[in-house]
Amino acid sequence: MIRLLITGASGYIGGEILAQMSDDPHKYGTIEVFAVYRKEEHGEAIRKMGSTPVKLDLSDGDAIKSFILEKQIDVVLELTDPVGSKIAIPSIEALSTLGGERTFIYTSGGKLFSAFADFDTLKETKDDDEDVINTLRNSNSEWIGAKIAKESYPLILETGKKLHVHTHIVVPPMVYGKSRTFGNQLSKQIVELVKIAKTTGKLWTIPQTQPSLGSLAQIWALCHIHDCASGYLALLDSILANKYAPDGIYFEENGKFAWEELSKGILRGLGLEEKMDVAGQEEMVRIADILGTEVEGVAVQMSGRANLKGNRLKSIGWHPKYDVEHLYSTMEDEARFIASQL
Repeated sequence: MIRLLITGASGYIGGEILAQMSDDPHKYGTIEVFAVYRKEEHGEAIRKMGSTPVKLDLSDGDAIKSFILEKQIDVVLELTDPVGSKIAIPSIEALSTLGGERTFIYTSGGKLFSAFADFDTLKETKDDDEDVINTLRNSNSEWIGAKIAKESYPLILETGKKLHVHTHIVVPPMVYGKSRTFGNQLSKQIVELVKIAKTTGKLWTIPQTQPSLGSLAQIWALCHIHDCASGYLALLDSILANKYAPDGIYFEENGKFAWEELSKGILRGLGLEEKMDVAGQEEMVRIADILGTEVEGVAVQMSGRANLKGNRLKSIGWHPKYDVEHLYSTMEDEARFIASQL
């Protein structure tokens, strides 16, 4: 029996992973799942899905190690810290202590491999390119996320290699669709855009923060929540089959969308005019206030270029179903649903 520890089990991605596992008891019924949660009401929901709810202080490295050692965990699926290594390193160290074939799966985000992190988006960034991690390591970006990840990501992969723990960094880009989680069912990025549109009656084109990109379209890689969860399960399937996937970066990409087209779909869904102006300083301040961030953080949250190409998950059997046409065709309905929840 494989023992799996999953953090962020009640989150947007984690809950959908648990739902898909419960859909297929024949395949995943032999896995003992320990699911970390925070809210008391989520504990019972985890039990109903066939998993064991766990209260674990993820800020305490020793507590993480102790739990992994006590429960003889085989796989750690970490969904809560997309930038740092404070959960990753203790987990890898504990898995190594147990010995044998152990796996650590980390969750990143598309922003860490985008123009915001100093990646050249005039060409595709491919996850099977061995230079991907070195490009991040050598980033000169002033964005705090990139500054942290350029240190933590190489450290995570190198620690896994040194301690003989299979180590993967999964990179969901812009994820959309309704999750079947018992916690947060909605994509944060889409929610933010809907919140702005509902509050102001408008959406704006955000100026490029990288002058070298000029007037190039702001595009981003996409992945539906169903496909996102099944990407993680493709890695888990390889473990069940004793065909361990190679270490490294895995982009969950199934096409690319334009921020402007996405925004227009939201505006149509809310019955608003599709005309989009370029945001000036006054508009940027207003948007920042709605998002609860600094003006400098607006572009990172709702614009930019991430020209990602994911080959590695597909090479081990991942078959995503939903592409950019699906995103565009469902955005009006999704915007209306989100607006009804705000």
